[in-house]
Amino acid sequence: MLKISALFISLFARQTFAEVRTTTFGACVDEALYSGNYTGFHCDYTADNCAKGETWVRPEEVEDGDYPACYCGENFEANPHMRGCYGGGGVINCRPQHEAVCEGYNMTNRMKTGPGIEMDPTCGHGSKGFGAFSASPFCGKRCTCSYGYHAGEGEMRSMIFAGETNHGYCKSRDKNPKRNKNKSYCSASLDCGKKHDYVESHTLEADTCPCDRTRSGACVKGKKGKRQFRRCAVAEDSCRKKGEKFLSVAMLKKEKKLGIDCMLCINTWTCEDNSKYKFTNSADRKLTCAKIAKSKNREKYCKREEKIRKNCARTCGTCCADDVRKVLFIENTEEVTCAMLRMREDKFVRCEDPAIASTCMKTCGTPPCATDDD
Repeated sequence: MLKISALFISLFARQTFAEVRTTTFGACVDEALYSGNYTGFHCDYTADNCAKGETWVRPEEVEDGDYPACYCGENFEANPHMRGCYGGGGVINCRPQHEAVCEGYNMTNRMKTGPGIEMDPTCGHGSKGFGAFSASPFCGKRCTCSYGYHAGEGEMRSMIFAGETNHGYCKSRDKNPKRNKNKSYCSASLDCGKKHDYVESHTLEADTCPCDRTRSGACVKGKKGKRQFRRCAVAEDSCRKKGEKFLSVAMLKKEKKLGIDCMLCINTWTCEDNSKYKFTNSADRKLTCAKIAKSKNREKYCKREEKIRKNCARTCGTCCADDVRKVLFIENTEEVTCAMLRMREDKFVRCEDPAIASTCMKTCGTPPCATDDD
């Protein structure tokens, strides 16, 4: 396994200060089974991954049509699928479809998407993985852009977490160690250009290239130097409108005038400052969240600028996330976490407990969080 430090990826691969956009995805639809939800419908990277009888729907068609959402991140069902590879010993690694075929058994055809298969409504960040083989409902039995594969009789206590899936890595060929780390980056495509080599996701250490650290390409219009940005994308068949051209991650990095940085997802499940964000103040100085945190005007910046509050959540104290790894209480020998609390009838009563309210801020709608149930 390649020993690439996740810390260096975090510090260097994400340090660009263009406007950050997230990637939109298409879907494979079986019109005979589709009923307006995710039955007969699954989000995916490209048309090549659609099975016989399924039709590819481009990202803009998903967004403009009467289809469920398709994006990488915290929403379990909305995540595009990836390949699941079983290598023995109960270990299943998830990898993008464009990487090498599975050395062992390909679990992809056993992912639960068909009719009569019910996904448990609690599935999400911090949920327990369960639902082996033909069991329904299920949770975790799927490799996606954000979530890993967790399901089986021996893994009933295994939890699924957003951001746990690794993506590929473009490693710089620069022989200078410091410059190498600065120039290397996580990538959602094989095309790393002439100065980088692609490193497959399953050879990396865990948490090296999660979706919020991984760059994607984009659909653009116009000639080089006069490009017009359309949307972030992972493949050419997401850019089928007339005049559109797909730019890979490597190609997009060269389009400095666009001022766009495409990422697979934005982290909404933990309290982090966006290391890519930069605010221009009245003196025309560009301030990162780290600089705002040290500024004597931090409170003024956070109070006045909504974009700062959103991108510098930790700095401004506007974090909205659950601590999903913490056990709130034990009931009938079962450990209850924030993920389980979400679906309980006594959620609001339990949320009156200050300790639970501060642990499950998103679930309880604890300020600065807000929920649709409030």
